[in-house]
Amino acid sequence: MTYQLRLDDDRPRVHASPDLVNGILTNLLQNAAEAAGPGGAVLVQTQGTGERVAVDVHDSGPGLSQEVSATLFEPTITFKKYGMGLGLSIAKKNALLSGGDITLIPGELGGAAFRVFLPS
Repeated sequence: MTYQLRLDDDRPRVHASPDLVNGILTNLLQNAAEAAGPGGAVLVQTQGTGERVAVDVHDSGPGLSQEVSATLFEPTITFKKYGMGLGLSIAKKNALLSGGDITLIPGELGGAAFRVFLPS
């Protein structure tokens, strides 16, 4: 597995609970690593955008269909062979509780990508 970081040179600060942010990023990074698989790649990118910080997580996995994308953040929806399907719904809830959000964005590595917005 290859991990690449593209961090904003200004290193913007996020104003949110460290526990909530840790939970969000842990879920997204685990999902990206599982999707990319052995020999795959994960890209993490940060960018300050005024009053928000964007954290993008991209993977080189197979990507997501339009049908799957429509229900990604619903609880108990899973497209894996294991797990309860709560990870992305909890991550989204934690982002919202932090004053931010998570959205699906076009992936740079051929797979899925998510953008987390958090207040700066």
